[in-house]
Amino acid sequence: MSHKIRGVSHPELVLEIVGHALKHGPVSVCDAQDVLQYVRKKNKAEGYLNLCLQTALLRTPTGDCPTSLSSLVPTPRGRRLYCVAQADRTKATHELLGGMPAYRFHAELLLAELLLSGTIRGTIPSKLITRISQELPWFLEDRLLWVQKAVGWTDSSSYRVIDLPSLRQKLLGLADLETFYDGTSYTLIDEYLYFSGYTDATRADSLCTFLKEQHGRHLYVYPESLSPQALILLLLLIIAQSDGMAVDTRPWTDALRDLLRFGISIRQRDGKAYLSSAVKVVLRNTLEGELVLSGDKGADDTERFLGILSSAAAHRLATEPLREVLALDLRVLREGLMEVSDGQRWFTTSELDDQLTDCPPSTVEIWRTQRLWTDTDISFHENAIQMC
Repeated sequence: MSHKIRGVSHPELVLEIVGHALKHGPVSVCDAQDVLQYVRKKNKAEGYLNLCLQTALLRTPTGDCPTSLSSLVPTPRGRRLYCVAQADRTKATHELLGGMPAYRFHAELLLAELLLSGTIRGTIPSKLITRISQELPWFLEDRLLWVQKAVGWTDSSSYRVIDLPSLRQKLLGLADLETFYDGTSYTLIDEYLYFSGYTDATRADSLCTFLKEQHGRHLYVYPESLSPQALILLLLLIIAQSDGMAVDTRPWTDALRDLLRFGISIRQRDGKAYLSSAVKVVLRNTLEGELVLSGDKGADDTERFLGILSSAAAHRLATEPLREVLALDLRVLREGLMEVSDGQRWFTTSELDDQLTDCPPSTVEIWRTQRLWTDTDISFHENAIQMC
């Protein structure tokens, strides 16, 4: 089966699929077609279900990576977002799309294109620059600088008006996620959010509003969306962020590029990297108790790191046997790294005096898929009191 998101012209309708699953149990492609009555083609129904999977609204009952879309149940995030939608459907949909690293990055690239093309034409309005500097300072300090470097921009003479189509292709080519997204989905969702406005001013206004709204929200990342090396670097950045530290990027050139192209916002300075996104890495635990991690591990150091991650997760799972969502203790993960570091320095001191971001801290969560009723020797009454 293809896991690509295709033909999603009304992303808010995925909340109807989640509601159907909450009321009637596992949902399938046929159920999605019944809920979305105007969607009669199977591949479009699959597109909506794949959007639910990519945005952590649905999962398989066992927690494994799905091989078909025949039995999917709501996740903790799916249930929460469905409740939000009962009060404000638009807010819930924007939160849904803003949690997709690739799509939020896509919106940033569209805004970068407006700024750069306007600079080339000499038509960029001063009030737009003022608004961005006031409302999106992190965009100017982090993402836009990296985008300019990536496309070979030094100043307004780097490109001419005749080069604008080439610049656009380079910008959109920075987001490399062919495995998960079909190009038409970007266009359809852009139209839904009014990113395809009639004028540059209306497009810029919609983009600024959306990015400002999303800045304080988490990006949801499944490990299988990244290579093992990119996953390791992301976890190192999260640990460093929690300690006010940085990560030396010299051994991680390829992984850093992969994270940036995936949509994670990272500030770079003097060979050091700082996480400037709020990220939530979701580790899925199967009914058999094993974590769903990236496929081919490869190098010995990658095997070792993922082994430490699994050990830290097992330690956390054992402490709260009834909870469905657990935050991984980053200190335990850091201590495990130190024990096997062999003198290697994972982290380095920070050289930034300013506040990196006003976002909430990044987290690593384990979403337990085993049933709440277990065969372990647990007092339900005592655990209920503790949880309350």
